[in-house]
Amino acid sequence: MFEVAAWFVYLDAAGSATLVDAPRGLGDDATTGKRMTVRFADGWGMLSLGHDDSFRAVCQVFGIDLADRPHLATMAGRADDPGAYDAVLTEIRHKAAGLPRSAAATRLLSAGAMFAEVLQPADIPANEQAIARRLFIESRHPVAGRVVEPRLPAVFSATPVADPGPSPTVGQHSDQVRAELR
Repeated sequence: MFEVAAWFVYLDAAGSATLVDAPRGLGDDATTGKRMTVRFADGWGMLSLGHDDSFRAVCQVFGIDLADRPHLATMAGRADDPGAYDAVLTEIRHKAAGLPRSAAATRLLSAGAMFAEVLQPADIPANEQAIARRLFIESRHPVAGRVVEPRLPAVFSATPVADPGPSPTVGQHSDQVRAELR
């Protein structure tokens, strides 16, 4: 599981650490499509600033005026002036820190920004995408009570898999196992 998780997230999350021989100073977003994590008042989010429309939408939502820095409205302009771009990123981070994440998410997505909330594991079952995909199931364990867990992630219409039931209690299947051994 560790290897799958590392493979899945490393290239997106490691940034310029993947470019071992690249010149220094490329910034952490050099290989990640200009994505950056942002701390909000109540959690984290991920912004994608690699598309000019998304960058302008983020600036609009956070009230960042580019009138005196019009060159930053394009990817080429941001690449040519990394100092000014970093100043805008600092401003975004500062303004985000005072906003609730869900309210900012609504405004960002409505404006056309590429944004996703970064969830804590315990928050995932209530996520709208997890609900739409019916990713989590609830069962009742005879000792532990209600259990919420993800179903198997691979879903194929021709070969459906039954949802897992609760783990057996100690000795629950002893008679069956002994009968099979006879």
